[in-house]
Amino acid sequence: VKGGRIMKLWIRSQDRARILKCEKLYIQVLNGEFHILNENEFPLGIYETRERALEVLDEIQEYISNNYAEVFEMPEE
Repeated sequence: VKGGRIMKLWIRSQDRARILKCEKLYIQVLNGEFHILNENEFPLGIYETRERALEVLDEIQEYISNNYAEVFEMPEE
């Protein structure tokens, strides 16, 4: 919350095809890959290791904490 309003994070998907307003993110393992999904189970990014997926969640957390931007773009592998 900044200035009395709730901050909403927009995230551009890794394939750059969509920008989605996200409230919840989580990692799910599918076919040996680590997918970052939003609350609607839309895949935002796919990574080879759990460590890399956690690094990306750390980057998103930093964006939220510092309010650098309202749109976060999912990085490539």
